Amino acid sequence: MELTPDKYQMLGLALTNLEKNKGEFKKKVVESTNRFSHRINDPNLMTDFPPSLLEKMAVDRSRTYQGPWDVTLQPHVYEGFLEYCPDTELRRNTYRAYNMRATNHVGREVNNDLHIEDIRMYRSDQAIALGFENFGQMSMETKMAGTVDNVLSMITSLFNKARTVQSKEMASLQKFSESRGFDLKLEAWDVPYWRRKQRRTVFNIDENQLKEYFPFNHVLQGLLELCSELFGISFEEVTLENSTTWHPDVRFFQVIDASGGHLSSFYLDPFKRPGEKLHTAVSAWMLGCRNRSDIAGTKPLANLVFNFTPPESKEKPSLLTFAEVNLLFQKFGQALQHLLTTVPYLEASGLTNIEWDAVEVCSYFLQNWLYEPSILERMSQHYESLLPLSGSSIQDIIGSRNHMAAYDLCSELYLAHLDMLLHTGKIHWTDLVKELWEMYRPFVLDKYDDHLCSSTAIIADVWAAAYYSHLWSRMVAADAFQAFKESEEEISETGARFRNTFLSLGGGCHSGEVFRRFRGRDPSPDALHELCGLNDRD
Repeated sequence: MELTPDKYQMLGLALTNLEKNKGEFKKKVVESTNRFSHRINDPNLMTDFPPSLLEKMAVDRSRTYQGPWDVTLQPHVYEGFLEYCPDTELRRNTYRAYNMRATNHVGREVNNDLHIEDIRMYRSDQAIALGFENFGQMSMETKMAGTVDNVLSMITSLFNKARTVQSKEMASLQKFSESRGFDLKLEAWDVPYWRRKQRRTVFNIDENQLKEYFPFNHVLQGLLELCSELFGISFEEVTLENSTTWHPDVRFFQVIDASGGHLSSFYLDPFKRPGEKLHTAVSAWMLGCRNRSDIAGTKPLANLVFNFTPPESKEKPSLLTFAEVNLLFQKFGQALQHLLTTVPYLEASGLTNIEWDAVEVCSYFLQNWLYEPSILERMSQHYESLLPLSGSSIQDIIGSRNHMAAYDLCSELYLAHLDMLLHTGKIHWTDLVKELWEMYRPFVLDKYDDHLCSSTAIIADVWAAAYYSHLWSRMVAADAFQAFKESEEEISETGARFRNTFLSLGGGCHSGEVFRRFRGRDPSPDALHELCGLNDRD
């Protein structure tokens, strides 16, 4: 409404063309992804593949173990295939097919090269029409980071630590692969396969055996007890008649404060139901069903939905993989921010209105507790012997968290830096990719690799000039978690301060101010260095 007619017309034209180009970009990625399929008939190539991956690849589900199997570029197949395929030529061909999607290598009719530059131009026009220098600066208006310089400073600080460690990780992986008979220099398509083998060898973690130590009910009870100790609350399960829930598996809990007052409530729907519940790569949701509003007199209500494997029998309870335990902690951290808000207005209570780069902070924060030895021991209990994990197993789990951590961090930093430069400057995208790839990645850029042409998240989704957000949330969460380890006060006192800031203030207070009220300063990447094990290996 405040724009001049010229700026109004400029903005309208930019948004219209932007949506058109984003739609075309996505369509071409989907089309080129679906074009690739490679059939494997040799069962010897598939001996290490887990049953769940074989099932996804099987041409005939009734012949999961006999084959044949189709390799596709769908993420749930592609990523697993690179991890388990023992043939480096097949890995290379699949990797190349994935990273040359929506390029001339596949076909001119699905090439996204021009769309990238057009989308950048229209985003720039949108930002200029609204009074900003560039799209990156406009993005910072709704972010905790505040400025592009703050984002680039975080990226630089993390990379300075991770670069040297990444080189050591790659040298170690090369040596390991050679000891197993691999006589080539490791390339990008080899890393997933060999890192999986190295991780299994170094840390001796058997995922199937590990599941036996994480019965769902025990993990849930341990998680609720931990939150009670940290934040001075309690949880009361309420038995409901079947008619008041949508399935007999659904449970209902009330959150109670220290004085016995009712704060909020949540439903827990833990187990998968094929054909009834979505089963996607995410496989878990925290849904805010009702926000807090003092005016309307409503208290927060949430719905936690998972796709865990249901109990087989009374003797064999639901057992969680360690990845699922992580997922439970993450989603519950998110739920606490909705359930413990004290903001009186629904438009700003809980998770509503929180800056994008801070919305995952509480998820990562609670997940960090899982890697404390004493907490991990409490969460584990063998479903038959009732014994917790041994000390060596706990150390293996904690150590495996940081296996190839610098490599993964450099991969994320590369994309975050590329995204920000794409949306703050005018250098052609191919030149930016070449420059940053050489800086961050330990391989020569493959001649068929034009991965930005299929990078939907950055180019055609909501993460433009915001891809760094996940790393920023991890950094803030690590710094907040470090406060508990450094504090000389009782854990409950630090927990009360965390509750009164991060869990209480929601979108009613800028996330930068929330952090300063908790920590007394701005966030630092030092704690994330420590959490990723970079300080021990530089």
